[in-house]
Amino acid sequence: MVLVKKKALNDIQNILEGLISWNKHQLSYDFCINYVDRIIETCFEIKNVVFHKKATYLTHKIFGVYIYDLKFNRRTTWYIIYNIDSMNNILVERIISNYVTIE
Repeated sequence: MVLVKKKALNDIQNILEGLISWNKHQLSYDFCINYVDRIIETCFEIKNVVFHKKATYLTHKIFGVYIYDLKFNRRTTWYIIYNIDSMNNILVERIISNYVTIE
């Protein structure tokens, strides 16, 4: 089972709001919704991953043990940071981009 924690839900909402209000390029509402939907769908697909990649950056380790990196284009990667509990549930803790990841 995959559980998305409140902070990760807030991250998703902030991503959507950021896309909608992005001044560099006008993005359609449909594009923004599809973009965020892809992130959400990926969260729920983590349960099917055979190998869980451990977090290496301190920024990620603060929030969880594992990361799933979702590349949207050559510049943008979203890191889904999660833990696995004793019942093998995936607990999505945070979703942050490579732009705020500090090595």
